[in-house]
Amino acid sequence: MTDLIASLCPLPCLSCEKPGARRWGQRLCPRCADEIPDVLERVLPGGSLAGGWALSSYAGPLGSLLRRGKYGGDEQALRLVGHQLARLFAEERGIGLEGWLPDLVVPAPTSPGRSFWRGFDAVHLLANPVATAAGLPLSPMLRRWGGAPQASLDADARRSNLRGRIHPLKVISQGARVLLVDDVVTTGATAIACADALLGAGAREVWLLAACSAIRH
Repeated sequence: MTDLIASLCPLPCLSCEKPGARRWGQRLCPRCADEIPDVLERVLPGGSLAGGWALSSYAGPLGSLLRRGKYGGDEQALRLVGHQLARLFAEERGIGLEGWLPDLVVPAPTSPGRSFWRGFDAVHLLANPVATAAGLPLSPMLRRWGGAPQASLDADARRSNLRGRIHPLKVISQGARVLLVDDVVTTGATAIACADALLGAGAREVWLLAACSAIRH
């Protein structure tokens, strides 16, 4: 019945916004759905991060979904991205993720002002399904205080902007392996600052899982 309704009343695609989203649950047109990757790629942000994985470049349909969610306030778009991240992480851990399994999942912090303006925490919407699918605890234990929006800064300014601004709210069990989830990794400055804070709180190692990345191996 839902397929019949969708064919009679096609919804706009959440990525390209053109009519033709045939599946109400997915809300993507066939072209954009086919361009969403089905494999996680290695990324090398450097610094204190042990390594990481990302799903897509920011230029494709996945980036459109993130922008729609973050700047358009569309939670459903972010939930679609989170679902894909969760599915691939749950399927590939132990194979594509080289046998590495974390002890907990931590979302990268969003500034309190942006979360208040949106009415939700965008990264938390990505991290929650990953933790659920993997059967791992979700710990939103990082907070960011002050600083300018990272998107407006170059690489050096991004690092300076975050210096001393990301703090853990609690101590991590000594030796815990942490999966840090973020929406976009551009220069790696945010992910590295988060990893520094987590290692300082007792983590043994921190790996990154991002929806989109400008860094490739």
